Amino acid sequence: FKARGTTLRSWEFPYCGGFLLQDDRPLLSRFFTQGESMVTFETVEQCAALIRKYVARPDERQRIARNARAVIDKRRMLDFLPGLFNVLNA
Repeated sequence: FKARGTTLRSWEFPYCGGFLLQDDRPLLSRFFTQGESMVTFETVEQCAALIRKYVARPDERQRIARNARAVIDKRRMLDFLPGLFNVLNA
């Protein structure tokens, strides 16, 4: 089973300024850019390799985390939720 949606951690970690190594979820690419504002993996082996890569590159982790936060800042929940409420309430 491959999950397609996003998770709360996809938004919470970057919101707090953290770097997140995320299992691949196709919907994320609608918001984030691989290697620029997110890093995803498909297999356990790929996850382990990416952990080793980014542990040795703190500046790159920080750059990606800043870019992810910038994405989130453009999609504030306070802007999104009223529209969702209107759709659900119609």
